[in-house]
Amino acid sequence: NTTTRAWIEQCSDHDRDFARRFIHSENTDYGAFTWDFIREAFRSVCDLCIIPIQDYLVKGEEARLNTPGTAQGNWQWRVLPDFLSKELAHSIYDLTKTYGRLPKVDKTDKDKKEEKKTQK
Repeated sequence: NTTTRAWIEQCSDHDRDFARRFIHSENTDYGAFTWDFIREAFRSVCDLCIIPIQDYLVKGEEARLNTPGTAQGNWQWRVLPDFLSKELAHSIYDLTKTYGRLPKVDKTDKDKKEEKKTQK
């Protein structure tokens, strides 16, 4: 599957304009558009929102995970430690919190954590 950035770079002008209108993005920068696309996914009413790490990193075709119909060269892309940053983690957390997608903690889970603290 290709990344969002690679898709927007490679699609037709017509499709690119449609995508920008659909997600209410005026960004012509592909990186900014990718984040607008991610934000729109978070805003959706779906129960589950899964964003590939390649999209958070705004990677292009070089980060494609697999190519359907090919037997070789798939599943080789890897996240390298220097790809990750506190800034990226904060951005992901901010979106997750803003759009109400943080995990819900039961009282029982919270109570269990408190019990562990007091037992130490």
